[in-house]
Amino acid sequence: MSPELPPAPPPSDLPARPLGVTGSTLLVAWLIPGLGHILHRDIRRGLILFFLVEGVFVVGLLFHGAVLWPALSPQDWGFNAVNILTFIIQLANGLASLLCLAISGIYPAWSEATRAHTLFELGTVYLLMAGAINSFAVGGVYDRHLRRGRPEGTRG
Repeated sequence: MSPELPPAPPPSDLPARPLGVTGSTLLVAWLIPGLGHILHRDIRRGLILFFLVEGVFVVGLLFHGAVLWPALSPQDWGFNAVNILTFIIQLANGLASLLCLAISGIYPAWSEATRAHTLFELGTVYLLMAGAINSFAVGGVYDRHLRRGRPEGTRG
């Protein structure tokens, strides 16, 4: 049987964190994978996350994947919930996804050629995985940021 943990202190006993600090930390963690952990002095985890997320993203690009705008018109054959959710999760990779989206907007011929490539769907799955990993990493930063300052041995 596991030992009982002491009860968590009431929320009023916990140190208050300014919302701006939390919001800016999460924004930076979203834009550059791993940077939120590095800001919390967890450098090793931050670097591992950066190379993992961006490595998966680069593999997706090598497989001719791309972050492209989803079809938003109900009359378009590509309009469905899966495409929209895929786009949102791909954007969770932050700055790399935004750059890829900007390039596809500037060079529409590139985006059409990429979409026609036989490995496009496989590359898109890798970009999707990179975004999903980074969204979990941002959640980890949020969790660590809120737990900071709590007494040792408490959960919350």
